[in-house]
Amino acid sequence: MKYLCMLLYLLVNAYDARMTILGLEYTKYNEWGLITAPWVELIGPVWGVIVAKLSFVPLLCVAVLLTDYAYRMARGKSVATTLFIIGSICTLIGGSLWISI
Repeated sequence: MKYLCMLLYLLVNAYDARMTILGLEYTKYNEWGLITAPWVELIGPVWGVIVAKLSFVPLLCVAVLLTDYAYRMARGKSVATTLFIIGSICTLIGGSLWISI
């Protein structure tokens, strides 16, 4: 189940990247994300978003899986599913904010 939720998280991040690229290209607004904004300023909106997503999302997935492993060893419960679902919901909301602009 946790790998299915990780796939959902990856798909939602692809949606977020697409919406961010469209929002940056077709509006006068800037990216405010702490990780994405420097890349967008440095190499442009399309490649900046792609590089930021490709560098941060895998690291976050590994961090969630390591946290899940440590938590399972200590408490016997898996938390990866919950963390990926919460991350997916927050990312979906963030990506969808571009629709209102």
